[in-house]
Amino acid sequence: MKILVQHDKSYMLLIVGRGNEKKNLENLSKILGIKNQVVFSGKVSDQKLPNYYATADIFVLPSLIELQGMVVLEAMAVGLPILVADAELSTSKELVKNNGIIFKERNYKELANGIRKIFDDPTLMKLYSLNSLKIAKNHSIDKSVKKLEKIYKYYLNKKSHHINFIREHLSLFY
Repeated sequence: MKILVQHDKSYMLLIVGRGNEKKNLENLSKILGIKNQVVFSGKVSDQKLPNYYATADIFVLPSLIELQGMVVLEAMAVGLPILVADAELSTSKELVKNNGIIFKERNYKELANGIRKIFDDPTLMKLYSLNSLKIAKNHSIDKSVKKLEKIYKYYLNKKSHHINFIREHLSLFY
């Protein structure tokens, strides 16, 4: 954030939620001299969360562990370009398909460059936004349930073939 603010004081960072690092992040924003550009919302109810996404221009997920990607999908569902850390334990990077940027984990310079790249190119921002919406639609509850059902049926069918095979071959011994 400090790198961005050095070039343009209009950048703002909104951190939504609560966690163990809140105090450390508040202190860090003071030390870096960017406390006026950082807003800590605290915990936000599920009902109010869409309003927070709607106020954003982009969505950044620097997390090193993200097993479900739900927050990224929520951001994509409102058409936000996304920036996601290329962390080994993050499934969120799988959602970046011409709708944002994957940056090296813990690499704040690469993250800042990604943010600037999106903000400096309105055409790219619009493209990423539209692609986020398209991708999010493919991850609706209905579509996800149908995909899971298909996977379950496949493996149940596969398992029944194995059981029949075992029964047939076991009968040879009796």
